[in-house]
Amino acid sequence: TLNTLRYVAPIKQGNTNRKKTVPDPKNPGNWDNAELRSWVEKASNGCISPESLCPWETGRQILRIPEADFLRRVTQGNPKVCGV
Repeated sequence: TLNTLRYVAPIKQGNTNRKKTVPDPKNPGNWDNAELRSWVEKASNGCISPESLCPWETGRQILRIPEADFLRRVTQGNPKVCGV
């Protein structure tokens, strides 16, 4: 029907003026698991095990876990955290 065509018309045209944004490599939300593990190892001077903190998560996923779960992961695999 004509009403259906009016509904679909904007979808068919698409967004032609959209800009592509380049993700910021310094933002942890854009890191994959390898980058996150590397950062954990470097920032903790080897005191926090990346295997216990982020076994498979990306940066975006680790930022969304609850604080209590994050702290449990830090202390679980590392009974004596450096600097404590």
